[in-house]
Amino acid sequence: MKLPPSPTRPEAARGAPASEISLNTLLRRISQLSLGVAVGVVALVVMLASFGLGLLAMIDTHQVQARVVAQNLTAALAFGDVKAAADTLGSLQNAPEVLQATLYDRNGRPFSRYVRAGAPAPAAPADLGRALVLRPGSLTVRQAIPGETPAGGTLELGVSLRPLYRWTLLHVAITALASALALVVSRVLVRRLNASLERPLQGLGELMAQVSDAGDYSVRAGSSAVRELRKLGDGFNAMLEQIHERDKALASHRDHLEQEVAARTAQLQLAKEAAEAANRAKSEFLATMSHEIRTPLNGVLGMNEMLIGSELQPRQREWAQGVQTAGRHLLGVINDILDFSRIESGRLELEALDFDLGEAIEDAVSMFALPAQAKGIELALRIVPHDAPLELRGDPLRMRQVISNLVGNALKFTEVGEVVVTVELTAQTAADAALRISVKDTGVGIAPASQARIFDHFSQADGSTTRQYGGAGLGLAICRRLLDLMGGRIAVRSEPGAGAEFIVELRLALARAPGRPAAASAGLAGQRVLVVDANATRREILGEQLMGRGMRVQGVDGASQALDALKRGAAAGDRYRLALIDMDLPGMSALELAHAIRGRTEIATTPLIGLGAARSGVDEEARAQAGFRCWIAKPLRRAELAEALAGFATPEARAAGPRRSAPSGPEIRLRGRVLLVEDNLINQAVALAMLDSFGLECTVAHNGAEAVERVREAGFDLVLMDCQMPVMDGFQATAEIRQLPAERGAALPIVALTANAMRGDEQACLAAGMNGFIAKPYSRAALAAKLVNWLEPAPAAPGEAQSAAAAAAAAPQAPAPSSPSSPSSPSSPAAASSPLAATPAQAVHAAPAAPSPAPAPAPAPPPASAPAAAPPPANAAAINLAAIDLLRELDDSGSGKLVHSLVASFLDSAGAHLERAAAGLAAGDAKALAQATHKLKSSAYNLGAEHLARCCAELEKCAREGRLDEARALLAPAQRELERALAELRALPALAAP
Repeated sequence: MKLPPSPTRPEAARGAPASEISLNTLLRRISQLSLGVAVGVVALVVMLASFGLGLLAMIDTHQVQARVVAQNLTAALAFGDVKAAADTLGSLQNAPEVLQATLYDRNGRPFSRYVRAGAPAPAAPADLGRALVLRPGSLTVRQAIPGETPAGGTLELGVSLRPLYRWTLLHVAITALASALALVVSRVLVRRLNASLERPLQGLGELMAQVSDAGDYSVRAGSSAVRELRKLGDGFNAMLEQIHERDKALASHRDHLEQEVAARTAQLQLAKEAAEAANRAKSEFLATMSHEIRTPLNGVLGMNEMLIGSELQPRQREWAQGVQTAGRHLLGVINDILDFSRIESGRLELEALDFDLGEAIEDAVSMFALPAQAKGIELALRIVPHDAPLELRGDPLRMRQVISNLVGNALKFTEVGEVVVTVELTAQTAADAALRISVKDTGVGIAPASQARIFDHFSQADGSTTRQYGGAGLGLAICRRLLDLMGGRIAVRSEPGAGAEFIVELRLALARAPGRPAAASAGLAGQRVLVVDANATRREILGEQLMGRGMRVQGVDGASQALDALKRGAAAGDRYRLALIDMDLPGMSALELAHAIRGRTEIATTPLIGLGAARSGVDEEARAQAGFRCWIAKPLRRAELAEALAGFATPEARAAGPRRSAPSGPEIRLRGRVLLVEDNLINQAVALAMLDSFGLECTVAHNGAEAVERVREAGFDLVLMDCQMPVMDGFQATAEIRQLPAERGAALPIVALTANAMRGDEQACLAAGMNGFIAKPYSRAALAAKLVNWLEPAPAAPGEAQSAAAAAAAAPQAPAPSSPSSPSSPSSPAAASSPLAATPAQAVHAAPAAPSPAPAPAPAPPPASAPAAAPPPANAAAINLAAIDLLRELDDSGSGKLVHSLVASFLDSAGAHLERAAAGLAAGDAKALAQATHKLKSSAYNLGAEHLARCCAELEKCAREGRLDEARALLAPAQRELERALAELRALPALAAP
């Protein structure tokens, strides 16, 4: 076998373990071990055989010797010749191995004995009949005396075995020497023979090391005469050949790899650019389609809203309301698609705001009060426990969106029965609260096969084109995605025909600021209260809330049962101190029941509270004449119920006669010149109709360039700017306007009107220099929420002023300020006319029995040297909640969005207004000071920040009169009042969180 040169690297460098041995050593050890064992076995057998043969030979020799001596002793024993016997025995001294010889007579007595010198005397034999006795050191041979002599006898020879042992030892020494010689010779022969096998294997191992170390696959193993070694070498060569071929292929592939990588990289880059282009196209398509759909939809909904507000026949109004409902549904589908697009692209971010979950869910449920009433479905909300503190921190807008989707879905699939929303506080720690929200309906139910896919996007339980219920199949998918972002989960339990229950479980952090305390009703604790409602669920929910306040509640489902209960209570001397009556009772109506109660002397004084839908069809005057003290809208809100009960907490309040409901706040009226920049004629008509209803003077520009010319030619108080227009868009027009002089440029409020509702559109408008953003289609309430930030309230007509004055007397008011120029002063024209300054039109309406007298004439204004308004009392609130409650009334949708928008806008802009005022004061710019304080005064006044508004009014007055030194003394109080107002607004999470 041809061997390659040995590698120079030592074995240790190859990572060989310390315990390994070479093949030569192993073969040598095996051969030596096997040969040593074989030689040892042979030597042992030889030595044992030699010893045994020597012993047998000695026995035979001495037996013959004993027979010869015995024959010679026959005569001596026969004649009793002891001397002759001794001589014969003495001849044995020539046999050195014989130690003693004894002749015994017939009786076994010693006749004659020979003992070699130095040998021990023999012991008396126990049995002379034994011919041979072998001991470790001696051999005893006995021979009977032959012959026919009467004497007879026995010859005993004692023979030493030492000669035998010496002979055996000699044989052992010779055998050991021969074995050692054989092992030495075999070692030499084995080493020479092993080399012929080891060298080919060692050569093969060196080849493998050379291949692995140097990567040289060109070497080959030589042939061998040994069959197995030849096969091993051939296999090794075949392996090297395959590796060599693969290396050649790899080298060839490596040569083209850079080209392939470059080509693949180019393909991936093209694919990436195509994907990005597709994503941009998708976003642009959604934005464009949103704009294109919202633009005509704004006209449809806006015109229809104005149509509903006009004089229509009942059938026409029904048709118009149907158009409005369908349009709002279409708008909801568009919003769902946009929301889902944001979620899919990962661009939807949740806010972290303090809010009242109970109020947020009440807002969401209240939005469906009218649709539920139209379908004849009972809509109820249960909070467990009834007084659970639900001031939490999260995204209230998305939370309301989840509830709205679930409630809307439940109403869509329910034709008869009820929809019950349950909010349960399951656990609470010092940091967060665990919640369980369920929306249960009595609708058609969901098949088990469909329950697994209803949360997938664009999926419905019934996906056929002939399905009864419409929708895009995105509502539940969006709910699940939003809840995933919140760390919650949603599940469904349903059976076909037995309704469905959607269950939401999530955990939210506790709010950082405490919520507003509910109105107290401790005076009714222990009192009997009657609940009259045909719906068992709502009766049970209302009973839980009342019993939770310590009242004794009796529930009945009809008018006759209510009369019986009231009469039984009066007869037993345990009267009912309050009765809550549903306005939609079967059989005898609620009004007939109220008249029946008033017609019975024993129960006529029982205070009555009406429970009705937003549009119950019962005239307010008729409710008052029937004796209802107040009225609460369904579904019930905890705060409204508590506020209503607080009005009956004292005996004086319960004993008061029936009171009529106060009229709702007057229509909002504003003053100012508005430039409407809109190219769409329908949208122009909608916006002009809404602006005209506010009493505003409007001018229309059809594009951005025309808007710039209008602003350059005349002064305006506000610009409503569409963003996408021909000739010049809204962004370019805004930039041009901002280049005009301060009064008509930088200081002019510009609000964007755009159908774009994608994420970032509002920020783009603000970055372009606009002051606000309204997404189309917008409602009249949404438009009003923006306009009141920049436009002042208009003076009211005499009838409106008298109505506002009467309403102002219906609730407790703050003490009249000392300065007549204060915005909240009764003598101030702005105060008398502003719809936001009127007394609150509560959700629980109440009015005095008689109108209050007309306000007294205003006192004379104080001298100019004392401009500062009187400081508020130490415990006076910075925010008059009456203004907040009135804003709720102004929102036709009942969702509270108007309040949320106003509060959020004030929180965002109030600080900037005061900073601009301080900067103007520091620079001695009276005009800038007047403009900034004027805007802050109007915003503060609308939100009930009366003390702040008074400070701003004094600052504005000082600025317009040039009294800047006096204005500096008013800046610090204004800053303190602003901080108080902002703190109290932020402490009202249900209002401050949109």
